[in-house]
Amino acid sequence: MGLKNALWVLSAGMIGAGLVAAPTLAQAQYAYTGTSMFGSYEVGHDGAGEEASGDFTAEMDLENGKMCYMLEISGLEGFTAAHIHKAEKGQNGPPVVTLELASDDKCIDVDVELMKDIAKNEHKYYVNVHTEAFPQGAIRGQLDMS
Repeated sequence: MGLKNALWVLSAGMIGAGLVAAPTLAQAQYAYTGTSMFGSYEVGHDGAGEEASGDFTAEMDLENGKMCYMLEISGLEGFTAAHIHKAEKGQNGPPVVTLELASDDKCIDVDVELMKDIAKNEHKYYVNVHTEAFPQGAIRGQLDMS
């Protein structure tokens, strides 16, 4: 048996035995996250009423520092800002990424290490939308794609 055939047989045997690992998050180039947002999810103040809602989905390129996302809201007027904040459910935290309304893909540069942390610990981050009527936040949703 030639060297080429021997290497092929060895590789096939390793795959069959489960010795070749699947990519982990640390090795993956892309990660995904998202949330649905509602006024009742705001913390420490009243959010918008039941008629207001929003959806956020994002694809994060963990090697090149690009986040492509869609952020859609309904039942709200006077949009002023939107952010990803770092805080667990039931807590408020500082904004770490500034977002724009985007019903089509919007791509922004985001620090690679921050995106890796969001991908690994998405439950420790939330998205909220601010309006003129709700400057502290109109709707909120904790990131969770699991």
